[in-house]
Amino acid sequence: MSISNLTTSGQPTFAPASTLSIPTGPPPQGKSQVSDQFIVFTDSWLKLQTYIQQGLKLPINQGEFTTKYGEFASKSVITNCLDGMKSVNELSNLFGAPKTIKEEIAKNSSYLTMKTPPSEIYGHMIWLANQVENSASTFSYTFQVLDQILGTGTEAERAANLKTILTGPGGLCSTADEMKVKTQKLISNVIDFSGKFDIANDKIITYGGQSSDIIAQANQAIGQLDSSITSTQKSANEAYSKWIAFTISAAAAPIGILIITGGLCLIFPPAAAVIAVVGVAAASAAAVGLALAAGAANKNYNNLLGEIQKFNKQKQQKVLLTTDLKGLNLNIDMVAPSLRTFKTNLEEINGVWTTMSMNLAYIANNYTEAQLADLQFLQQKLRIMDAQSKWQKIADSARNFTQNSLVSYSTAVDFGQNAPVAA
Repeated sequence: MSISNLTTSGQPTFAPASTLSIPTGPPPQGKSQVSDQFIVFTDSWLKLQTYIQQGLKLPINQGEFTTKYGEFASKSVITNCLDGMKSVNELSNLFGAPKTIKEEIAKNSSYLTMKTPPSEIYGHMIWLANQVENSASTFSYTFQVLDQILGTGTEAERAANLKTILTGPGGLCSTADEMKVKTQKLISNVIDFSGKFDIANDKIITYGGQSSDIIAQANQAIGQLDSSITSTQKSANEAYSKWIAFTISAAAAPIGILIITGGLCLIFPPAAAVIAVVGVAAASAAAVGLALAAGAANKNYNNLLGEIQKFNKQKQQKVLLTTDLKGLNLNIDMVAPSLRTFKTNLEEINGVWTTMSMNLAYIANNYTEAQLADLQFLQQKLRIMDAQSKWQKIADSARNFTQNSLVSYSTAVDFGQNAPVAA
């Protein structure tokens, strides 16, 4: 952005060169108006938040890694990948998110209104937006009551009062200069953060990219587990069939024999009855054998189901790893441009305060006493009404950003889970 103390018409003005707010278009049906969005609230800001949320969910030690993604034969692939994940996670915490900011506010209610900004970039941005709101409101109010300030006193007194308001201690010019310093501080932090994030993301690409060893081993494990699940499921089906067959046989065998031997006992002499009793004993032994066989088949079936569940869990862990890493790799490419856009928007904010400081100093030092004391002249040449309106819009959009920034960010589903299919 080129900085100039003059507007495009060659005339310095009280109005900001940029409103720092983004028109949102016509209001929805049924609403009279809709607030403009603050300059940093762009698609790039939201994309950056998506990646930050992914980073916050990454494991930071081997115990968390193993619990989430399971075991790997090669420990080095875990160590290397975990190093990248830990770096991204730590930097995601350094950037911050609504959840982390609200946790800090719970400890210190003045966290976002202190003299110094929060350490997290997210919190720093909310703090800066609050500063923008306060300063813009000061500008807006000052221009709103300028007629009262210039309504009494001699020409010299009115001119002196205006100069004091513009460039005196605590005046608008000093407010603009303070905002320049505050904005530049965040710009410097973003530049430093961006360099560190690039290094962390390079680690993810190297040790967790689509061609990395850990992805190859995870995909190999998934293939082996699929084979084990198929084979074990086949054995479980066979065990189930045996269990059902033995159970039916064990239940049916003694009943059939007793009916036959019972009939024989009514017809044949005692000797035949002895034979019948022996038949009952044999039938009972057979039933017990079949019951034992059914129990063994049932136990085998349950054991095999346990194996399948174990294999499925291991497969889910490996699938989750590949999904998480794929998501990170897909979104890494948007981090750098999103941070650049964020930095550019901060530079735009900085440029507005720089331009305003130069404009106010130029007006105070170059306009005549008669001009500075003439409200009608100032309204016509310096666009007082336009300035008051634009500064108020800046204050409103900054306040909306501050309030909405504490709403916890969330997606429709957690990262790594299947998204619902639209009906």
